Amino acid sequence: MKSKDQRNKILNLLKEKFMAIFSLIYKMKSLDQFAIYININNGKFISLLSDMHQEIEEDKLLLSMESNPYCYQKSEGDLKVLVAYMGNTSLIQHQHNDIQEISLELINLVALEAKDLQKRLEEEKKVTELQKKCQYDGLTGLYNRETFETIYRELYTNFKEENRDLSILMLDIDNFKQVNDCYGHQFGDKILKKVADKVKINVRKNDIVARYGGEEIIIILVEIDELEASVIAERIRDSIETLRLEGVGVTISIGISNLKKDHHSNKDELIFIADKCLYRAKKVGKNNVIGKHYEYET
Repeated sequence: MKSKDQRNKILNLLKEKFMAIFSLIYKMKSLDQFAIYININNGKFISLLSDMHQEIEEDKLLLSMESNPYCYQKSEGDLKVLVAYMGNTSLIQHQHNDIQEISLELINLVALEAKDLQKRLEEEKKVTELQKKCQYDGLTGLYNRETFETIYRELYTNFKEENRDLSILMLDIDNFKQVNDCYGHQFGDKILKKVADKVKINVRKNDIVARYGGEEIIIILVEIDELEASVIAERIRDSIETLRLEGVGVTISIGISNLKKDHHSNKDELIFIADKCLYRAKKVGKNNVIGKHYEYET
């Protein structure tokens, strides 16, 4: 029942809107005889019927219309509309009421449509900002797990089909639980954010960096083989080894997997390989980088 009522409401609104437009078109001899200017958010006025790239100051526009008896203005919030009849006024004295009626209908219609569009654009902007916010982890500013899964699924499929290469780095902060236990979770959050910032500095813009869970960060290095990935991983590990936060040192361990070199049957298994290598890096003493075909211990 609700959907039927909503449908009828939309149809009635559309009917009212188009009836107003058709009625106005019927009354008007030619749109060329009118000038329509609009100003949004206290900017300059722009003509809707001529060059939309040309802007005009409000004072200058009003001065140019000063002697026109058929110039009308409407303001609604931060929206201003000006409509003026630009035909030969000396020939239409007997049509004064018609011109006034058409101008007022025109200005009301333009203001209504502009306000409606402005509202829609503002709502779209809010939705876009919300969607963008939903893609990122609130603490680190990295992609969140859900966004990573979506991007990774598409990348893996495309790169596999096109025989292109990518590497995965699975990174974990060493002794993070002890840090939280000793210094508190707020301090742990600071360390996690600092580590995330360091990671972002050491990868390219087209690489994918996400918070995978807890203190784990996952990185997709596009068009990078295992050897290049190991160099990047070492650079990240080394930059974080020098990190100090309020006198507390931080180290990380990294596991590497590679699309072309590591035997795997699906995308999840490729991550599992990186995760297993990360586990080995932890087991042999932490602050290490390990791949199935690469091992570096500090």
